[in-house]
Amino acid sequence: MSKVGRNDPCPCGSGKKYKKCCEPRDDELSLEQSRRAGGESLAAIARALAEDIARNSLHSGEHNGERDDEIYELSDRVDALVKDGRFDEAEAVARKLEADYPDDPVGTECLASVCEARGLNQAAAELYRRAAAGMQLRGEGNFCECCHDHMLELAQRLDSAPSASLLTQSDPP
Repeated sequence: MSKVGRNDPCPCGSGKKYKKCCEPRDDELSLEQSRRAGGESLAAIARALAEDIARNSLHSGEHNGERDDEIYELSDRVDALVKDGRFDEAEAVARKLEADYPDDPVGTECLASVCEARGLNQAAAELYRRAAAGMQLRGEGNFCECCHDHMLELAQRLDSAPSASLLTQSDPP
């Protein structure tokens, strides 16, 4: 079976180009399948992360700004893991950040950076847009306008970039 090109008509019959119709959903399904395949190892990583946080007393309440400190520490950890190419661990930390602080878009932004590093550009773009929307919901004083705009710029840049799966299937090295 041949792969559908981004600019080809969508196989669903909508009349739209594949990239504007079913490709984002297909990318998300592919991401979900890879998550399920690595689910057991991700669960082990999440357990280890929770134990590590408990050992470091991040939830002890010993200082002001504990919530922000933990958010920044986890965010920095995601960045470091991505730089080291440890994407599964980075994703586990980003998902923990999203789960523990659902009202803060930093977790979504971290997850977007993991997807971007993996070459899942459409998924990353959507997550950056979601982070920007979360910043807007939090309101003035929580995030500056330039951070919000930066998220939208990243999303726009990734919208026009080919995804890794498409590069490996149709583009020469």
